[in-house]
Amino acid sequence: MKRAMTGLLPETIIRKKKVGLEIPYSKWFRGELRSLVDDYLGHDRVSASGLFDPAGIDGLVKSHVEGRADHGRAIWGLLNYMMWIDLFIPGARWDSA
Repeated sequence: MKRAMTGLLPETIIRKKKVGLEIPYSKWFRGELRSLVDDYLGHDRVSASGLFDPAGIDGLVKSHVEGRADHGRAIWGLLNYMMWIDLFIPGARWDSA
């Protein structure tokens, strides 16, 4: 693709190394996506799933929201997993009750 753009883009862009796309989810989870995190990773929903330790996730989210640690990547994964369950396994109960 770079060769195809030679002559059309400045050489500094053509020679520039690839970089990954950074998503500011850590910031979002402390702000505009906080309610989504609270909904999907809230104690009651996580407990009902029977998949994860609710106290552990509570601590992870609290530590992140308070800015004591950056757990954005872990929260991103957990959030996506819990949303996936809702989308593709409606009414699923993962606990033994």
